[in-house]
Amino acid sequence: MKHYIIVKWNDEVTDKELFYNKAYEAFKNVTDIDEVTGLNVYKNNSDRSNRYDVMIEIECSKQGLLNYDVSTLHKEWKDNYSKYIASKAIFDHD
Repeated sequence: MKHYIIVKWNDEVTDKELFYNKAYEAFKNVTDIDEVTGLNVYKNNSDRSNRYDVMIEIECSKQGLLNYDVSTLHKEWKDNYSKYIASKAIFDHD
């Protein structure tokens, strides 16, 4: 399955390139989690105000998603970056 985290940074983030890199760094080891097999991190290429800034795509099994949900990586992402997120969307599909 694919698990997407789509993020719009808040106004505290003035360097979106830096935060794209921070998002990649936060997730780069996600495939170390059992049954998580892939990662792509995409940055938006448009400066339009109604666009989201980064999309994180995680490939995993359904159990892998459960493993990710309780992982230290997920907890650290939420602890370290929630304060910079204006809005986000989560989307999963097979």
